[in-house]
Amino acid sequence: MIERLDVSRYRALEGAEFTLAPLSESEGWALSLRLESVRDLGARDGLSCYSLLFAQREGESYAPQGTYRLTCSALGEQVVLVVPVGPGPGTRMRYEVIFN
Repeated sequence: MIERLDVSRYRALEGAEFTLAPLSESEGWALSLRLESVRDLGARDGLSCYSLLFAQREGESYAPQGTYRLTCSALGEQVVLVVPVGPGPGTRMRYEVIFN
């Protein structure tokens, strides 16, 4: 069974750097992201639901919606569905990951 991380684990990492990469390591690219915000979406079936908003660094091409490897030193690697939500102030692109 895949471990579900609680919202508090991410909230403690706001501002932290993450790496977004394709599932296939042979594709050979990765993007640097910063966890911009964590938003609580309530609970469903006893599990907390939340949204993670990431900001991409300037000068990098963006990733389309899809399933990617998301890695950070504190949590390790997870496979998540990532949705680009458009550019934000001072960023090239922002991405959202929702756990529900």
